[in-house]
Amino acid sequence: MRAWHAMWLTLINQAIADLNRREAERDEGQRRRPAPEWTIEHALGGPHEII
Repeated sequence: MRAWHAMWLTLINQAIADLNRREAERDEGQRRRPAPEWTIEHALGGPHEII
């Protein structure tokens, strides 16, 4: 039983470490992303109906 639980604990810890690493990589990528050269602004006043 101890070996089985130790195996699962190792797998769970590895999965958590992988998720943390991916999240850190995503955050770093967003931080390094250059600012866009242009942006699109929507009209003020809310959504407009298309007829």
